[in-house]
Amino acid sequence: DLKLSWVRTFKSKKSTDLSAPYKVGDNGQQTSSTGWVFPEGQTEISAEDHVAINAPLVLGQQTTDNSQQTLSTLTVKSFGYCGDGTTTNGSITIEEGGQLYCETARGEVTVRKEIIGYAGQQTTDNGQQTSWYTISSPLKDVTSISSVSGLLTTESDYDFYRYDESTHTWQNAKPGEGSTNFQTIELGRGYLYANAENTTLEFTGNINTEDVNYTLTADGEKLTGFHLVGNPYTHDISFNHLSADAELANGYYVLNGEGAWGAALGSNAEDVIKVGQGALIKTTADGMLTIHYQWSEAFGCPSGFPIAVECSSCVS
Repeated sequence: DLKLSWVRTFKSKKSTDLSAPYKVGDNGQQTSSTGWVFPEGQTEISAEDHVAINAPLVLGQQTTDNSQQTLSTLTVKSFGYCGDGTTTNGSITIEEGGQLYCETARGEVTVRKEIIGYAGQQTTDNGQQTSWYTISSPLKDVTSISSVSGLLTTESDYDFYRYDESTHTWQNAKPGEGSTNFQTIELGRGYLYANAENTTLEFTGNINTEDVNYTLTADGEKLTGFHLVGNPYTHDISFNHLSADAELANGYYVLNGEGAWGAALGSNAEDVIKVGQGALIKTTADGMLTIHYQWSEAFGCPSGFPIAVECSSCVS
């Protein structure tokens, strides 16, 4: 049995509706009620294909057990899951290194991010914890922090911060003194996270496939104009995915595990903001940032000053 199957339309004037459930025909051929089928002999998936998945599919590392089909990247027009209206047979899980590109997603996806705990790890010279991570949500709706599996652990200590530019402060969602007790993860916003123990974060839901707008301010007395934004997609993005109606510094900062920010100018192929990752950017004025689903050279790399290295001290 095929674990991953792809479909094309008949060459006819019959309209199609991908919201219709996929099902197995009497002849054993996978089909839908509106004329979508899996043609025999098809061996490759193209970006124009409409994919129906009838078993667990993992996007990420190539090591897996025999019950799962594993790819590193899946690029299709749309996807859905096979089923009989009661039971759904397929699923997509994106792990470290995996990417999913699609225009239309008809089914929930799980995105995993592995967190290495800081307990027993070394600290920096000024006593800071190691094993800091930036995180972001690829889900299309506002995400409740309580819905992210592995995030708010009860058996190990954690910290979960967002950055507020106007007050130049890190705001912690963890209950306790100084907590701002925020309850949601905003699309396009990045967050800072650390846990004493190893944990796996899981975002499960309908993924975002549209451009995302994020409001920029430049009001803070310190670190003016810095914002921690997040990759809101299930694929990596670069600086060419960003455009704004205010001047941006050229490049951005990504976080290493020791809580230090390293500059990336965005001119190299490896300068990407990965799935589930955030990055610090800097604006010169209030404005609107657009994170585009598809990158374009037309967005360009904004000219301007380089990002100030002083920001490496703001994770304290």
